[in-house]
Amino acid sequence: MQPKSRQILRILWINTVAAVMAPLLVWVLSPRTTVASLLETFAFAFLHAQIIGTLASYSITKIERLLDRLHPVVDWFLFIVSSAAVGALGAVCADGGRGGRGHGRGPVSTGACVLPGLRARGENVIYRS
Repeated sequence: MQPKSRQILRILWINTVAAVMAPLLVWVLSPRTTVASLLETFAFAFLHAQIIGTLASYSITKIERLLDRLHPVVDWFLFIVSSAAVGALGAVCADGGRGGRGHGRGPVSTGACVLPGLRARGENVIYRS
């Protein structure tokens, strides 16, 4: 068993690497994207990756242990359903429950708490060309 600090740093590292994929994908699909836009995309991806990834890394392992005793088909079905549920819950937490409307009623309001200037503009960074 790893010490708790190493385990936390490992999870943060994995989530950060996952967050780098979003601006990289934006840059590959639209090479004329500005550096500011890529940084903005990374900021949102970083926040979402940390929240969803941390929630998943702690809950999925516990769910997997509970499902181990079941028939393999049932095990996989419930594992996929629970993974989707954890991802959806993490997305709602990371998005602050805004539902794309910018109301910020959830536990974390992406634009309001972390990046105040970005929320006011109301731009969708990933789809900007």
